[in-house]
Amino acid sequence: MNARCHSKVDTNIIRVPLGDLTAYAIAKAERVALERASMESLFCKLAIAALATAVSFLIALLSTTIHSDVTFTVFIVVCGFGFLCGVTFTLLWWQLRGSLKNVAQIIRGRKRGTEIEAPERGETTP
Repeated sequence: MNARCHSKVDTNIIRVPLGDLTAYAIAKAERVALERASMESLFCKLAIAALATAVSFLIALLSTTIHSDVTFTVFIVVCGFGFLCGVTFTLLWWQLRGSLKNVAQIIRGRKRGTEIEAPERGETTP
Protein backbone atom coordinates (compact mmCIF):
# COMPACT_ATOMS: atom_id res chain seq x y z
CA MET A 1 0.00 0.00 0.00
CA ASN A 2 0.95 3.54 -0.40
CA ALA A 3 2.50 5.41 2.54
CA ARG A 4 0.09 8.26 1.96
CA CYS A 5 -2.90 6.06 2.72
CA HIS A 6 -1.65 5.44 6.26
CA SER A 7 -0.71 9.02 7.07
CA LYS A 8 -2.57 10.69 9.89
CA VAL A 9 -4.48 13.86 9.15
CA ASP A 10 -4.76 16.33 11.99
CA THR A 11 -8.10 18.06 11.80
CA ASN A 12 -9.17 20.74 14.19
CA ILE A 13 -12.91 20.96 14.62
CA ILE A 14 -14.21 24.16 16.12
CA ARG A 15 -17.78 23.87 17.37
CA VAL A 16 -19.82 27.00 17.89
CA PRO A 17 -22.93 26.39 19.98
CA LEU A 18 -26.25 27.09 18.31
CA GLY A 19 -29.50 27.81 20.08
CA ASP A 20 -31.49 25.10 18.34
CA LEU A 21 -30.85 23.16 15.21
CA THR A 22 -33.82 21.54 13.55
CA ALA A 23 -33.31 19.28 10.55
CA TYR A 24 -36.27 18.61 8.28
CA ALA A 25 -36.42 15.65 5.94
CA ILE A 26 -37.79 16.46 2.51
CA ALA A 27 -39.22 14.33 -0.25
CA LYS A 28 -37.75 14.30 -3.74
CA ALA A 29 -40.69 16.28 -5.13
CA GLU A 30 -40.14 18.98 -2.50
CA ARG A 31 -36.43 19.15 -3.34
CA VAL A 32 -37.32 19.60 -7.01
CA ALA A 33 -39.79 22.34 -6.08
CA LEU A 34 -37.12 24.11 -4.02
CA GLU A 35 -34.70 23.92 -6.93
CA ARG A 36 -37.35 25.29 -9.26
CA ALA A 37 -37.92 28.21 -6.91
CA SER A 38 -34.44 29.52 -7.68
CA MET A 39 -35.68 30.09 -11.23
CA GLU A 40 -38.34 32.34 -9.74
CA SER A 41 -35.81 34.96 -8.67
CA LEU A 42 -33.92 34.61 -11.95
CA PHE A 43 -37.08 35.35 -13.95
CA CYS A 44 -37.79 38.37 -11.75
CA LYS A 45 -34.28 39.76 -12.28
CA LEU A 46 -34.41 39.14 -16.03
CA ALA A 47 -37.81 40.85 -16.26
CA ILE A 48 -36.54 43.91 -14.43
CA ALA A 49 -33.42 44.09 -16.62
CA ALA A 50 -35.33 43.67 -19.89
CA LEU A 51 -38.00 46.22 -18.97
CA ALA A 52 -35.40 48.73 -17.75
CA THR A 53 -33.48 48.40 -21.01
CA ALA A 54 -36.63 48.78 -23.10
CA VAL A 55 -37.81 51.83 -21.15
CA SER A 56 -34.42 53.54 -21.42
CA PHE A 57 -34.25 52.95 -25.17
CA LEU A 58 -37.83 54.20 -25.51
CA ILE A 59 -37.02 57.37 -23.56
CA ALA A 60 -33.95 57.95 -25.73
CA LEU A 61 -36.06 57.33 -28.84
CA LEU A 62 -38.76 59.80 -27.77
CA SER A 63 -36.45 62.51 -26.49
CA THR A 64 -33.92 62.78 -29.34
CA THR A 65 -33.97 63.15 -33.07
CA ILE A 66 -32.35 60.21 -34.81
CA HIS A 67 -31.26 60.99 -38.36
CA SER A 68 -29.95 57.57 -39.35
CA ASP A 69 -32.52 55.00 -40.44
CA VAL A 70 -30.31 52.13 -39.24
CA THR A 71 -29.98 53.62 -35.74
CA PHE A 72 -33.72 54.29 -35.59
CA THR A 73 -34.44 50.68 -36.60
CA VAL A 74 -32.02 49.35 -33.98
CA PHE A 75 -33.71 51.42 -31.27
CA ILE A 76 -37.16 50.22 -32.33
CA VAL A 77 -36.03 46.56 -32.37
CA VAL A 78 -34.36 46.84 -28.94
CA CYS A 79 -37.50 48.48 -27.50
CA GLY A 80 -39.81 45.83 -28.94
CA PHE A 81 -37.59 42.92 -27.97
CA GLY A 82 -37.03 44.36 -24.49
CA PHE A 83 -40.74 44.79 -23.82
CA LEU A 84 -41.53 41.35 -25.22
CA CYS A 85 -38.87 39.66 -23.07
CA GLY A 86 -39.84 41.73 -20.04
CA VAL A 87 -43.49 40.75 -20.27
CA THR A 88 -42.60 37.08 -20.87
CA PHE A 89 -40.25 36.92 -17.87
CA THR A 90 -42.80 38.77 -15.73
CA LEU A 91 -45.48 36.20 -16.59
CA LEU A 92 -43.10 33.31 -15.84
CA TRP A 93 -42.17 34.91 -12.51
CA TRP A 94 -45.85 35.50 -11.67
CA GLN A 95 -46.62 31.80 -12.21
CA LEU A 96 -43.81 30.61 -9.94
CA ARG A 97 -43.80 33.39 -7.33
CA GLY A 98 -45.40 31.52 -4.40
CA SER A 99 -43.91 28.07 -4.85
CA LEU A 100 -40.96 28.48 -2.46
CA LYS A 101 -43.12 29.82 0.35
CA ASN A 102 -45.69 27.02 -0.06
CA VAL A 103 -43.08 24.25 -0.03
CA ALA A 104 -41.35 25.76 3.02
CA GLN A 105 -44.69 25.92 4.88
CA ILE A 106 -45.39 22.27 4.07
CA ILE A 107 -41.95 21.20 5.30
CA ARG A 108 -42.13 23.28 8.49
CA GLY A 109 -45.68 22.10 9.14
CA ARG A 110 -44.60 18.54 9.69
CA LYS A 111 -44.71 17.23 13.21
CA ARG A 112 -41.74 15.49 14.72
CA GLY A 113 -41.57 11.80 14.12
CA THR A 114 -43.96 11.78 11.16
CA GLU A 115 -42.94 10.06 7.98
CA ILE A 116 -42.76 11.66 4.58
CA GLU A 117 -45.40 10.46 2.19
CA ALA A 118 -44.06 10.25 -1.30
CA PRO A 119 -46.43 11.81 -3.85
CA GLU A 120 -47.86 9.63 -6.56
CA ARG A 121 -45.98 9.48 -9.82
CA GLY A 122 -46.67 12.58 -11.88
CA GLU A 123 -48.07 14.47 -8.89
CA THR A 124 -46.27 17.64 -7.79
CA THR A 125 -46.35 19.60 -4.57
CA PRO A 126 -48.22 22.90 -4.61
